[in-house]
Amino acid sequence: ATSRKEKVAIIEALSSKMDVSDLLTRFLVLLGRKERFNLLPEIRQVIREFCLDLEGGVIGLLESAERLEPGEAEEVEKVLSKKLEKHVMLRTAVDPTLVAGMRVTVKGITYDATLRWHLQELKDQLVHGVEMAKLD
Repeated sequence: ATSRKEKVAIIEALSSKMDVSDLLTRFLVLLGRKERFNLLPEIRQVIREFCLDLEGGVIGLLESAERLEPGEAEEVEKVLSKKLEKHVMLRTAVDPTLVAGMRVTVKGITYDATLRWHLQELKDQLVHGVEMAKLD
């Protein structure tokens, strides 16, 4: 295992060789000292979302019953970007309770194409049909 001091020394050495800005170097040193390198993926995501927001884009959530194949999320982003006339960036999550398909939520609007939703719709129609038959 690498000690905190060794991590900081490595960061400083690489930063000087790679001509990294002083601000970024200090930020990386802070992460090293606090043992927070594990947060870099989340930090990257927050920065991407912030930049997208500044550019007038929107962030959404794409939930699927199973892990998506490479490129599937990007394809959904393209379709939604065209439909909404804004750049859309989707975070992805796996929710096995959806059974199959996917659900996308952008700007408070949910586009649901899951088997779970279709089954619920069918159930509601059947219940409504039974209730209507009782009234006859």
